[in-house]
Amino acid sequence: MNKVMDKNDNIYNMFLAECDYALRFLIEDYEFAGPSYELDEKYNLITVTYYKKEIAIECIYEERDDDVSVRIVRLENGVKPDELCRKYLTKLLLQRGIRDLKFSSLNDNSLSDQQADMRKALCGYARLLREYGKDILSGSAEIFKKV
Repeated sequence: MNKVMDKNDNIYNMFLAECDYALRFLIEDYEFAGPSYELDEKYNLITVTYYKKEIAIECIYEERDDDVSVRIVRLENGVKPDELCRKYLTKLLLQRGIRDLKFSSLNDNSLSDQQADMRKALCGYARLLREYGKDILSGSAEIFKKV
């Protein structure tokens, strides 16, 4: 039987801390609001969301596959809509012709393997946003019109 994750779970708290570590710049440098936190206990998903103007940035941890992903969401009147308005950051960048999607390795032996994997992914996504997502960081939903 699979264990159901809850808000007292170490993985939940670890993911929230790693999102803060890697993506605090969204709030400090780009005036994003949030983050908000959602825990889907049925599917063991954690979603951390940052909001600005027409878009949101969702960071998702899926425990089953031990996977971290980032999606860009087009907001409708400041609210997250249905799934049709969500796109994975990497897919959006690939559609723009960006091929530099590698994540740098970490040299921090103080982290557990799982925490290091989370940090590597989230810092990698942060780099992609800084280097190739200036329009996203401005809060514009233009990226949805270009793809």
